[in-house]
Amino acid sequence: MAQSAERTGSCFKMPEIFLPGTGVDLAKWAVIACDQYTSQPEYWDAVEKTVGDAPSTLRLVLPEIYLGGKDEKERIRSICETMRKYHKDGLLRSIGEGYMLVERDTLAGKRSGLLLALDLECYDYSKNSGSLIRPTEDTIEERIPPRLKVRSEALFELPHIMVLVDDPEDMLLGPLMEKKESCEKVYGLELMLGGGRVEGRFIRSGSTGARSVEKALGTLCARARERAVRPILFAVGDGNHSLATAKAHYEKLKEHGPGAILSEPRYALTEVVNLHEPAIVFHPIHRAVFGAGKDLPGHISEALGSFEKRSGQGRITLIAGGRTYVIDAHAGSIETIRRAEEALASYANEHKGCRIDYIHDEEVLKLMAEEEKCAAVFMPRINKRELFSYVEAHGVLPRKAFSIGHSLDKRYYLEARMVGA
Repeated sequence: MAQSAERTGSCFKMPEIFLPGTGVDLAKWAVIACDQYTSQPEYWDAVEKTVGDAPSTLRLVLPEIYLGGKDEKERIRSICETMRKYHKDGLLRSIGEGYMLVERDTLAGKRSGLLLALDLECYDYSKNSGSLIRPTEDTIEERIPPRLKVRSEALFELPHIMVLVDDPEDMLLGPLMEKKESCEKVYGLELMLGGGRVEGRFIRSGSTGARSVEKALGTLCARARERAVRPILFAVGDGNHSLATAKAHYEKLKEHGPGAILSEPRYALTEVVNLHEPAIVFHPIHRAVFGAGKDLPGHISEALGSFEKRSGQGRITLIAGGRTYVIDAHAGSIETIRRAEEALASYANEHKGCRIDYIHDEEVLKLMAEEEKCAAVFMPRINKRELFSYVEAHGVLPRKAFSIGHSLDKRYYLEARMVGA
């Protein structure tokens, strides 16, 4: 299957997908992406309470809120052991090779996506990357090692990565959704803690739907090559550091020589979504600044005020010490975010004990600022239609420049793919 995909130049293959066996409560099995609610331990406490002793992906991933904790090493050991136990006991088993068509209720409406395996040989997360699979934001390499500890010993991968295709004619997902009732429905459930309903339909190898996927992606790849000198076919929207971890693991395995088992680690399971779907909404990612002093507003204002006047208007709103500041910058949203991110990074470096976290939900951050837990920096929204052309022309956006949907709209872990032995 990988060979036919490679002939199209589409950098993907059909994965073998694993799902929980009969008798597993999927409402307890499916848990939100590990990089969410990193400053809200009460959310993860609620997940623990909801799951209890039931089989769950909570036992197969490391929520980032626990990164760097005293029990991190023990959590990683337990994750890898649990993967093998679930497989041995038949709790996680193969449903065969195919693509998974996913339909999800989100706050912005119904969103469709397609699970497939991306070829890591076609992915490069360096700043000057010209690869067909490319990040849309800076990759912070310091964030890879903790994730690599899990990936290097893992029997399975569970994806929360979402990648975008620039498909204004809806060639990829449109035909599949029109005929979704003819596909094998393998799950349908209400996700925990307000995550909405999700349904999955399996498109088996050799089916008309599978051939439709491969034809559409081949066409989109050809069009991307016509559009730009350094084109993107798959732009990573969510979970880039997880994809970068898969790449780092694969490159490390390659060092072992031609005898290394590389067929499965070469690929990463992701959900592909159409940039132009109405339910794909770009939200700003805001900043919570813990341990900030009274000089923070002036520091940011000085950094943004150094812009030369030009077309476009970016605006930062800051709540600090009970006061609200509105800081205008004479530049577009992307450059405003870049300059603000640089200013915050320099501020944190100059102030001992200062820490920055990334918050998706505006109301949550407002509440945190009102309770004086932190200073709140609200970033501007970028236009999603500028994404592909900007990255192809200028390179990656500043880190955490946008989020696809709100926190509750993020992928929940359901499917798995075997990557270890």
